[in-house]
Amino acid sequence: MYEIISNMLQLIVGAGCAIYSGLLAARHDNQRLFILTCFYFTLALGSLYWAFYLAVNNYSPKIFYVSDLSWIASCLFLVMLCSSVVTPEERRYHTIVEWILMAVLAGLTAYMLLWGDYLATITWHGLLMVSGYLSTRGLLYLRSQKERVPAKEKFYLAILAFVLIEFGLFLSSCFFPTGDLLRPYLWFDQALTASLLFLLTTTKKVADL
Repeated sequence: MYEIISNMLQLIVGAGCAIYSGLLAARHDNQRLFILTCFYFTLALGSLYWAFYLAVNNYSPKIFYVSDLSWIASCLFLVMLCSSVVTPEERRYHTIVEWILMAVLAGLTAYMLLWGDYLATITWHGLLMVSGYLSTRGLLYLRSQKERVPAKEKFYLAILAFVLIEFGLFLSSCFFPTGDLLRPYLWFDQALTASLLFLLTTTKKVADL
């Protein structure tokens, strides 16, 4: 019951963000906002199917291709969105931190192969890892500069937060498959919903409006 409510809330927020960012993209003819709209739309589409499946069958399947494909598409748009703000200077900037993050996330992905479909898990988490790498590298680059760009830093933070919460969501579903309001999965699910709003506000500020 609680999971259905949480998923419906996330669906409403995701759909609302898709409509709002879509209107902004059309009004300002902005490519970044259009990519953001595609991200929200595909994410909400997967959540819609998932929520109705839970409502009808009252359980979560181990492999769920319809929602998985939509969510994989949303991660692809997330990579595109993150790449759209990367400068040539950022591409040449590298530190060991982003590689450590990649190694940790790769290890978690390998572990989660025990719980789901290989192709979907590798593709989905691989795209999340790329977003995490780009956002971490960009954030570290901006922090190393004398002239700070707060709007872009917050944008990268929003991307990184979404990626880390997604991994937390998957892990919590592995270790805590059942429970009530104290179930960590629900905490991460609500945090993911909040990150959608955070991403919308930060993308608006780097969309050259």
